Amino acid sequence: MMQFIVILMAQIILTSCFQQSNSHTKDSAQVDSSEGVAFQLAFTTLNNECIYCHHHDHWSNYTREADWLTEDGLVIVGSAVDSLLVKRIHGCGGTSVGRQMPESPAEQLTDQECASITSWINSLEQ
Repeated sequence: MMQFIVILMAQIILTSCFQQSNSHTKDSAQVDSSEGVAFQLAFTTLNNECIYCHHHDHWSNYTREADWLTEDGLVIVGSAVDSLLVKRIHGCGGTSVGRQMPESPAEQLTDQECASITSWINSLEQ
């Protein structure tokens, strides 16, 4: 009986180490369907390329435009080049600040992915 319990515990421990969803997999957050097309396109990029690493920043809860308009300048309404989000994404324009994302070995965002984010931010009205 003791051997059975030890084997069972070992199986539980081993299978928990190979979980299907963790901070290194691309878990999918769902955008609020009432948001505009520009945000939905930007959110697709953010969800696919950023949120899975930035879950600690609560970005997985940012499913509406208003969620991204934080006091720390993450997104500056109508100004992608002034937004910290754009400044931190390698190759997306603006003056680079801080560590550039995504970090190696991840690939840089494509021009189209960068455009989806910058177009959305530039379309925001005050």
